Amino acid sequence: MEALLGSVSTYSNNTQSMLLVPFILVYIILFAKETKIPQGYAIAQRELPYYLAFSFIIIFPQMIIDVFLLHLLECIWGYKIYDYFTYSEYKFKVRSKKWIN
Repeated sequence: MEALLGSVSTYSNNTQSMLLVPFILVYIILFAKETKIPQGYAIAQRELPYYLAFSFIIIFPQMIIDVFLLHLLECIWGYKIYDYFTYSEYKFKVRSKKWIN
């Protein structure tokens, strides 16, 4: 079970970072002279929009790839990801003690 949670945790962290990259790149583009991040990595100012476009374009294909990889984990290792989350949701709904009144 720990391996399953580790895999799901890794994928969720990667998805969050993938969704935040476009916002961070906009910040870097707007404040390139102040942060000197592009200069530190030898990236020309005219190339930053390409990085931004790529970060938007890659979101959907990467999510499809992640779905296939999670399914592959399920098939190879016998993890039941959907069953585990369904059971966890059920346990959360029927818990005896609520966190907030």
